[in-house]
Amino acid sequence: MASRGYGDTYIHYHLTQMGLPEDMAEHALKALPEEWKEAMRIARIVEKQQGKKRDLVKFLANRGFSYDAIYRVLGGDER
Repeated sequence: MASRGYGDTYIHYHLTQMGLPEDMAEHALKALPEEWKEAMRIARIVEKQQGKKRDLVKFLANRGFSYDAIYRVLGGDER
């Protein structure tokens, strides 16, 4: 799911819904290679998407990225 542009929140939720224990879901996210870490996924999506910052934030949040991670990559704190 990381390779399909989903955020850690979505991935964690999906894994636990499939029956994976919480600690194993967290471990799976921490074990992702550096190129699939959340900030890198956000940066790739932002490169591909054109539009207003507000629209990007909404899109990324709907994909399961945390607002903290989104604003860390986009810069600023506009909450």
